[in-house]
Amino acid sequence: KVPAAPPTTAAPRPAAPPPPSTGIAGPTAEEAAFLACVRRRESGGNYSIVSSNGLYYGAYQFLRSSWDSTAMRAGRPDLVGVPPNLVSPADQDAMALFLYRLAGKAPWGGAC
Repeated sequence: KVPAAPPTTAAPRPAAPPPPSTGIAGPTAEEAAFLACVRRRESGGNYSIVSSNGLYYGAYQFLRSSWDSTAMRAGRPDLVGVPPNLVSPADQDAMALFLYRLAGKAPWGGAC
């Protein structure tokens, strides 16, 4: 007979908390299509890009001031002060959607 393994004494590690939510629903088909177009045009879909002049960050090419303002208005103070290109694609998408719902197409030149 094989002896039983001794019980472990380490407590299970708690799961990481989910990121804060903006409390807004996901994009409609029209919103998703517009934001996909913006990503292609602004960054080629590269979420980690920084513009050659160093002023615009991430897939949607946010100015840092616009990013910080949008994050605060969206209830995401955890994103304020963090360069957009260094946050997750999901957070960039959420902030772009939030800004689109606030200001429409204007932040990206009015059309795509």
